[in-house]
Amino acid sequence: FYPHSSLNDLVDGMVDGVLVQPQPYEGCPSSHLEPFTLVEDLLWRHEISNLECAGTDGYSKLAPRAGSDGFSTLTPPIPIEQRSGKLWAHARSLQKQGFFLDSSGYATAFRINRKHQEDDLASTFDEFLHRCNNRDGVPDELGCSTNLGCVDFYPKMSGKKNVCDYILRNFFPGGRDSDESISLKSHACCLCDDDNDVEMALACRNAYLPSVTSESMRKLASENRNVIVTETEGRIESLATEAALEMILNDVKSNNV
Repeated sequence: FYPHSSLNDLVDGMVDGVLVQPQPYEGCPSSHLEPFTLVEDLLWRHEISNLECAGTDGYSKLAPRAGSDGFSTLTPPIPIEQRSGKLWAHARSLQKQGFFLDSSGYATAFRINRKHQEDDLASTFDEFLHRCNNRDGVPDELGCSTNLGCVDFYPKMSGKKNVCDYILRNFFPGGRDSDESISLKSHACCLCDDDNDVEMALACRNAYLPSVTSESMRKLASENRNVIVTETEGRIESLATEAALEMILNDVKSNNV
């Protein structure tokens, strides 16, 4: 989803009913205070809806509402058992092994949470995590990431690092033509806090941690100069996030990136 300023014109992918009213802050230019709506990136949806990825069956669909003149009722998505696409074929194979899948609210991904499994699978879940980290049994067309006792599965074109790269190439001229001078390492910063952020964090110019949620993230920050912890004893939660944003703005200004 991207911000879109054409409030009075219908645009493919525009999110109905969402209007953002920016609030002023010190140094904010007046052009940034104009209301805007959101528009879905339909190219991304088209690519991830390929049957080699997630297909289209995970999306809710608009249906005519009785007595109305518009299409405003969302129908529930098709059950996993009936969905087409590589992602859902893998989901069904995991269901046959006894795993409980969380797909609520996900159109192109699903999650397996240790806490939701029966005792026998929960007791061996660390082995499952190890297999997933080594991509043992994960189809080539899919990506997966682990964090806090959960495993997420999604098409390999997705995942935090790949999504960041996709967005980057939408905002920089020539990015869609794979300009090698434009990359996450040269043109992107991120905020992160979890183990499933590691790939994205290492790919970006700098990564900022407003909080350290695990020893593995603390180790990552100690071993990488571009991973910066902004949390201190007197600066936590929102203050640590604001400190990270200030550091990013200063970096952009000083390096003209």
